[in-house]
Amino acid sequence: RRVEGRRRRWLVVHSARRPGRAPCHDGRVTTLAPDELPAEAAGHPSAPLWRTPGLTVLFAASTTARLANECGRLGLVLLALDRTGSPALSGALVAAATFPQLVSGPLLGAWLDRTPHRRTVFVAHQLLLAAVLTWLVLAVGHAPSWLLVLTAALPGGTAPVLTGGYTGLIAPLVPRPLMQRAYGAEATSYNVAGVGGPALAGAVAAWGSPSAAVLVAAGLALLALVPL
Repeated sequence: RRVEGRRRRWLVVHSARRPGRAPCHDGRVTTLAPDELPAEAAGHPSAPLWRTPGLTVLFAASTTARLANECGRLGLVLLALDRTGSPALSGALVAAATFPQLVSGPLLGAWLDRTPHRRTVFVAHQLLLAAVLTWLVLAVGHAPSWLLVLTAALPGGTAPVLTGGYTGLIAPLVPRPLMQRAYGAEATSYNVAGVGGPALAGAVAAWGSPSAAVLVAAGLALLALVPL
């Protein structure tokens, strides 16, 4: 009787640590459906997303990083137009920052699926983006155009972490019943960056200067390292 009592206490404690598992009156363990869990449990379909461990940090990092990327693109266009008056250079800088993703995306995605060192490439991209944007503020209008375009292409090689890289981290964190809502929140992150980034660059350029807009983007790139 004493052994059976200990066994039942063990089942109660460990089932509480594992959402969806609960002991029956006879000591057996049964699996609960997601909608049978307490509303505050992480696996319940109506549980708040912010209670999922690590998800809030992931969204903070991904949204800030994407905001920096979008702000930096428009900032470079405004900077090149302001310093050189050349639409061709402005377009070339944006194309250079975007085109490498077409080549590196599949390769980087395959590597991220296999490596245990994912954080390294996320951090490396943010540092590289901040360094390149800062250098371009100093170099546009002074350095040769080919060098500017080549430098702008460097962060493009690691830019796929901003899309599939961050999105691929959701599934290991989120219980299946919350997966659809988590991906909906991820879509909101893209929208916030896609709208807010250019708006921020335009506002800073209007109130300050195009150089300030690019430097703000560099600062956001570094700020995205804090959650990481």
